[in-house]
This record gives sequence, C-alpha cells and structure tokens, in this order.
Amino acid sequence: MKSFSILLSRSSNPAALQSLAQVSLFTVSFFLESILTLRLVLDVRDAAAVESWIQTTVKEHGKLDGAANLAGVLGPTIGVTGIEDIPLSEFDFIIDVNLKGVFHCLRAELKAMNEKIKGGDQKLGSIVNAASIAGMIGMAKNPAYAASKHAVIGLTRAAAKECGGGGVRVNAIAP
Repeated sequence: MKSFSILLSRSSNPAALQSLAQVSLFTVSFFLESILTLRLVLDVRDAAAVESWIQTTVKEHGKLDGAANLAGVLGPTIGVTGIEDIPLSEFDFIIDVNLKGVFHCLRAELKAMNEKIKGGDQKLGSIVNAASIAGMIGMAKNPAYAASKHAVIGLTRAAAKECGGGGVRVNAIAP
C-alpha cells in the first residue's frame, strides 16, 4: 500500500483512502497529504460500511473515476498448516477480507461509476483489484490465501466482462 500511495501522491486528483489497520492508514496518508481528502478506518467485511464510504467519497468529489482494491490478509498458519488442519476461523477470516472485502468494494464502486456514466456525468472508470501470484499458481500450506486470491481473479474477470463495454475497466494485479 505504501508504494501505491507514493505513486498516487504524484497525481493532482483528490483521493480517499481506507484501511482496516489505523497505523497503516495514517502512515501511508503521510505520502498523500496534498491530495488526500477522506481517510478512515474501515472493515471491508462490512458491506454497509463500504457502501457508505463510497457514497461519501462520491458526495465529496462528485464522482469516482478510479479505485484500487488492495484488501489482503495472511493467517498465522501460512506456510505451516495445510488444508486438513487450517482452523476454520482463520480460513473464514481470510476469505471474508480478501474475497468478500474486495467484492463489497467492487460492487459499491461499480454502482457509483455506472450511475454517473448512465447519467452523463462521467465517461469512464477504472478499477484495479489486488490478486496474487499465489492465486494463479496455488501454494502448498497456503489454502485460504491462495483460494481467496484465485477467487479475486475470477471476480475481476467477471466484472470486466460485465462492464468493459459500458466504460468501466476492471483489471487485477498479481504481485
């Protein structure tokens, strides 16, 4: 997120930033001080909170031109525990943040962008989701993270096919 923030700081466009971790949010916001207008701690697992955040962002700036969905967590047993032994609570938490969190953001962002495009207030939009090489090739003793990021790839492809012709591009990166 720090690298993304440094790159974004070179822009003159206003930005809104959210993070589940308050320390990360305020550390990164240092790089964006000149353009950052909204910052808050937000749990992307909460669909209503995500929807409210996107609506607030659009209300503040008039539209949403682009978004980067970088939600991602690792569990404490990564590299140690396989499919048979991963605690269900850990699996659920990783899926909830990495997949459902990206879904909640993507859904709210698409609604906001498509509403403005249909109303003639906006021509284009762009969304980038963070997947992972682990989601492309799979990794032993990393079942929840690999599955969540593989699902982000599928979600991104589905959204791209749904929205590409309407002016919103949806892509994924896989670091």
